[in-house]
Amino acid sequence: MGNPEEGRDMMRKVAIIRGMGLNKTDMQTYEPLRKYFDITAYHSSIAKKDIGLIELKKKKLRALEGIFGTRLSKIVEQPFRIVLLRHYMIGLENELKNFDIAHIVETYHGFCYQAARAKERHGIKLVATVWEDKPFFVEDRWIFRHNLRHRIKEKVRKSVDLFAAVTQRAKETLMYEGVDEDRIVVIPPGIDINKFKPRQ
Repeated sequence: MGNPEEGRDMMRKVAIIRGMGLNKTDMQTYEPLRKYFDITAYHSSIAKKDIGLIELKKKKLRALEGIFGTRLSKIVEQPFRIVLLRHYMIGLENELKNFDIAHIVETYHGFCYQAARAKERHGIKLVATVWEDKPFFVEDRWIFRHNLRHRIKEKVRKSVDLFAAVTQRAKETLMYEGVDEDRIVVIPPGIDINKFKPRQ
């Protein structure tokens, strides 16, 4: 029988990146996977949810919104036309060099773009959970469709190894945006069957 600590050292390292959106409801799906993966949940300095109940390792990085403030960061974002610049997490790309897999949510957050760049630099695998069911969301807010927002999302779409679409509609949206079907699996939200089960 091997040393349990040695087995843990051999586990794949997974970074779950949620920025200010980290929350217990989302993370309870991943908590049971601690037996099989070494998981760290990354959040920003402005996370609004109570993350103290999350039973995963957590690491906080500063976000631009935390530095500039919500209103100023929105003003700064507009001239550069960068999608959700304020969700950019300082130091994230360098952090990800120590992981095997980065797991993001959606394709339009600043940290999604950072994860795509980290894949290029460090050769990590990239997984994205996608709820969005509006094609080209945030890409058509400006006069020209092929603007910086579009290019950022396109980079993320091309970089992701596997999309976990939460609904069939989310899968269809990804396909409409040009993602190959063989890179998409539909995984509906799970439920805790200890809390939610049929009653007489």
